[in-house]
Amino acid sequence: MKLLKFALLFIASFCAYAQDDGEAIASLGNFNVSSQELQRVLSELSPAERRKLVANRSALEELIWQRIAWKALLKSSASEGWSESQEVRAQVEKAVEDLRDRITTTTYLQEKAKVPDSYPSDSEIREEFARMNPPPFIPAIFQVAQILIARPKVDLKDEMDRARSKAEELARRAHSESFEALAKEFSEDFVTKQNGGRLVPMPLEKMSPAMKASVKSMTVGEVSTPVETLRGWLIYKLISVEEERTLGIEEVAPVLRESMRRDSARKREREYLEIIAPRNDFMVNELVLREALHGLE
Repeated sequence: MKLLKFALLFIASFCAYAQDDGEAIASLGNFNVSSQELQRVLSELSPAERRKLVANRSALEELIWQRIAWKALLKSSASEGWSESQEVRAQVEKAVEDLRDRITTTTYLQEKAKVPDSYPSDSEIREEFARMNPPPFIPAIFQVAQILIARPKVDLKDEMDRARSKAEELARRAHSESFEALAKEFSEDFVTKQNGGRLVPMPLEKMSPAMKASVKSMTVGEVSTPVETLRGWLIYKLISVEEERTLGIEEVAPVLRESMRRDSARKREREYLEIIAPRNDFMVNELVLREALHGLE
């Protein structure tokens, strides 16, 4: 079902684009999918959906194939004049009518409930900022480097002891030698070793439990003892810390202004709807409603 959702989104997102552009990612006969086509649909997904799709190669290939199949289907239907059939024309006209009505009502309501350019004023922003409790802040950001000695694939005592001893020896050496050089030479975390073991700077809440337990009590420049995890033994070095700080109104004002304008727009839209369609005059036929809901059970 999730794949179908992505597939429908993928196909629908391209219906507005008649011209292909960019280098072809995939092709089949005379049809292809370009890099920019794929980038367009990925940009329309939420970050979480995008990461999930990019990480699932088979799902990604399925969607690319569906795009090519859609192009072939469109050409085949055009060759038979399918769009001119009475049934298709009626559906297209209904879809165009629904879209026109949706755009018309949405833009009309937005215009009627338009927020004045002067809102919010500087004083209103200051008042809203003063009401923020707790005040907005940036958490402490930690720059950490790590060395990983991977857990042996064969869980034998001798192998485990050797890996543990190697980690302990590296931790001792890291107190007097270059942590970066040791990471590049010995770390088995191939994602970070080329960077001297450096991880992306992050707050404590983004760290793994093992890293958080070690780092939160360390001082800058300190090297931890080896920490055993499911991956193996990790040695951490705290390189730097950007201390937590409260944001000032100058930093918050642009975001706060946009937020206040959005809230005001929603409120004004609701108020306008109440004027043209008063809730006090709104009546529901309970009997008909129950019958309608019963049919959906």
